[in-house]
Amino acid sequence: MKTTGIVFNPEQSIDLEPDAATLYDLSRYKNNGTFNAADDPDWVQLPSGLWVVSYDGTPDCCITVSSTPSLSALPKMTVMAWINLSKKANNCGIITKETNVGGTREFAFSLNVSGGIEMWLYSAAAANRLIAAITATDISGVWHHVASTWDGVNAANHSFIYIDGALQALDIDSKVGTGCVPHDGGADVRIGDAYTPGDVYSADGYIVLPTIYNYALTPGQILNIYESERWLYNV
Repeated sequence: MKTTGIVFNPEQSIDLEPDAATLYDLSRYKNNGTFNAADDPDWVQLPSGLWVVSYDGTPDCCITVSSTPSLSALPKMTVMAWINLSKKANNCGIITKETNVGGTREFAFSLNVSGGIEMWLYSAAAANRLIAAITATDISGVWHHVASTWDGVNAANHSFIYIDGALQALDIDSKVGTGCVPHDGGADVRIGDAYTPGDVYSADGYIVLPTIYNYALTPGQILNIYESERWLYNV
């Protein structure tokens, strides 16, 4: 499987804690993530030996990946991660590429206020977007593999959400305005947060193995990833 964008593989060690400043990207683009020095997330080791990043829900507790062409204006995409997050009064950013300045928003993959998953794909004008969301199922507080794919078609029913390798029925599946036209808004990728420093969209819990591809994985590929990694989280 060719990789592009971001691929963070498992960190496993009996004694040695991973780098406290950098999350290393194993894709060919080396889009390494930088722990926010103002409020670093923490490393925690699971019984499986896997080191995972813990986010405390406070503003700026996140990992930032600088914007590059390999992460911008993606014609198709997959975003995915393992999460164990608490729901909050606002959406919690899992993997996002946006700021609160008009024209910079590209996508936002989040845990919503209902404890469900949603994906927003923007055009240069933030009022135009595709939305795929699950609002009737609460997955907060336990480990789940979550993924969203977009096949590049600017229409409803072309952005999909998977939980634990299974394609989900969407509660919201809509094209707002002119929908999504891929563009480079220049915003950095943020893991565990959204928008700019100081916002209220910070994640509270764990986000592990965040990944971005510039193509849509098939249902079978997503299921295989879930099945191959689930033992790390005892699920």
